[in-house]
Amino acid sequence: MNIIGLTQSEQDDIFRMLAIILWLGNVQFDEGNDGNSVVNDEDVTNFIAYILEVDGEILAKSLTSRTIEASRGGRRGSVYDVPLNTVQASAVRDALAKAIYNNLFEWIVERINSALRSRTTASHVIGVLDIYGFEIFEENSFEQLCINYVNEKLQQIFIELTLKTEQEDIE
Repeated sequence: MNIIGLTQSEQDDIFRMLAIILWLGNVQFDEGNDGNSVVNDEDVTNFIAYILEVDGEILAKSLTSRTIEASRGGRRGSVYDVPLNTVQASAVRDALAKAIYNNLFEWIVERINSALRSRTTASHVIGVLDIYGFEIFEENSFEQLCINYVNEKLQQIFIELTLKTEQEDIE
């Protein structure tokens, strides 16, 4: 991280975001008497809120309810907090973790790209060759990078085995 020019503050923020993602996995929901979800252990959400530097009650409310705004004729109308069941609350928790991870990944990729950009006349490029026939996206996600990496490894193994077989046939 030091080599690509990340400051200590940026490194600390990366580790904070990773800790938040991991701790979000520890958030469990129970069904309350009214059938709505409640956070099983508020100490977990309070710790996540501490790392996020937000209020713990607001975080717990955000995970267990959604806000709906009813408008009338383009004007702001009534605002309602609709409680979520445990399945919906788990989906919200997972979506939050995935969004944080996605944004962190894209930020790290951008930082690495800016560190690799040439500051002199010589330019160096590190790239991953994509196998013909796969999708081309404007921006690749982490999942797409993993898929491309595995495909490249499989292609490399195939080529090595094919060349080895051809060399054995020649000998």
